[in-house]
Amino acid sequence: MNSESKKIAILSHILPPSPSGQATVLYQLLKNYVKDSYCLISLKSRAASTRNSGTEKLNANYYNLSHIRLPYRLSFLNTPFMPITNILLRLIKMKKILKSEKCSALVVCTGDLYNVPAAYLASKACKIPFAIYMFDDYVHQWTGLNRIFSKFVASIIFKKAKGIIVPNEFLQADYLKDFEVQTNVIHNPCEIPDVNKLKNSKYKFDTNGINIIYTGTIYAAQLSAVKNLVEAVNMLDDKIKVYFHVFTSTSKASLTKDGVVGKNVIYHEHVKQADIMDIQASADILFLPLAFNSDYPEVIRTSAPGKTGEYLSVGKPIIVHAPKGSFISSYFKENKCGMVVDEDNVEQLAKAILKLVEDKNLSTLLGENARRVSINDFSLNIIQEKFNKFLKAL
Repeated sequence: MNSESKKIAILSHILPPSPSGQATVLYQLLKNYVKDSYCLISLKSRAASTRNSGTEKLNANYYNLSHIRLPYRLSFLNTPFMPITNILLRLIKMKKILKSEKCSALVVCTGDLYNVPAAYLASKACKIPFAIYMFDDYVHQWTGLNRIFSKFVASIIFKKAKGIIVPNEFLQADYLKDFEVQTNVIHNPCEIPDVNKLKNSKYKFDTNGINIIYTGTIYAAQLSAVKNLVEAVNMLDDKIKVYFHVFTSTSKASLTKDGVVGKNVIYHEHVKQADIMDIQASADILFLPLAFNSDYPEVIRTSAPGKTGEYLSVGKPIIVHAPKGSFISSYFKENKCGMVVDEDNVEQLAKAILKLVEDKNLSTLLGENARRVSINDFSLNIIQEKFNKFLKAL
């Protein structure tokens, strides 16, 4: 998109530079846009440093809403009227930003409860089109009273959007059924690497054992599946030596507290996005987990981890450990591009590892299939083209 096109405002609770999957996707989609074609709005000030952030700063004006508060004399209204005050304060600030930047459309990304209604009202106030980018299921990522509120918002606002992006066909089907809205499927993008260059990776792991790699944050959405792998690795200790390498922005102290620890678990700090694929390509097996026990099983079912395309693109065998009937389990089964363990069963997970180690032909086939589907479904050029087309239609 060039400077002669319409100017788009992107509102997201998190922006590049950041190690989060959402920030990484936004960076990939927007990195080639010229500065005058868009601006970025978030809740917090941009991090001062890009060290180990995963991405760089985008070439755009950044705005934040963090300093918006009620005057002290009215702060008593915050608790009983939190949704209203949050939305109205964001609306006031966003309206000023949209007018000063002369934006012609506003795209709000999910991940925050109040950004969607605030963005809708701001777009109405400025008389510009409004669209939603669903990185996760906006309704079911919340629990309790927040879910009641999100359902209310969705029932009113989803049909008002000029366009809605969803990351996969499962969420598309759900929104058509639940809210009678049409959506656009845009998979999380991946810049397909040259496999020959990946063979010369500077990352080398112990060749006397099998190295299973996970890259990304670890929280409730992955935790139970990750803990299963720790147990499975320990279970195999008397047969083969398996190391579980975790490259993550989640602190070692937090992982230790959650039980992601052991003699065969090796912790690494998060690395920059430019190095991620080198690490993934050095793995014997890549691990793609989603929790079997969480407070939001509906979100797990429709989740599309941002790292999926990266994993597929490096052509290594992948173990998907996620609930049966989830998008990620179904996708890998249908495309035969990974070993799927879709039951909460440590023994089955250990058997899957052993099978990939012993059956080299199977590992090679899964890696080749993975590389093929990454090019077809996640290639950055294809996804950027879809995203550009979506923005131009606003």
